[in-house]
Amino acid sequence: MSTATYGLHPGARLLYYVLRDLADDDGRVSVPSAELLRATGWANRASLRKRTHELEDAGVLSIERTTRLGGGQGPNIYRLNGDDHR
Repeated sequence: MSTATYGLHPGARLLYYVLRDLADDDGRVSVPSAELLRATGWANRASLRKRTHELEDAGVLSIERTTRLGGGQGPNIYRLNGDDHR
């Protein structure tokens, strides 16, 4: 277990490992939330939102919100902090 995620909710740790698996060499992940829901087995976006904010509050993840051309919210870009994303 990563020391960065020690003490976090098991769901937050699961999401961290899913994101770590999807991350590019710079620790960046840009996938639709539907893909993260499938990868975690969760049924609703509220769980995803809650767990990503837990990771952000713990300092292991930064979230960049994006906007679509039409003005709506685009997919978030997640950046894993630290050197253990690979």
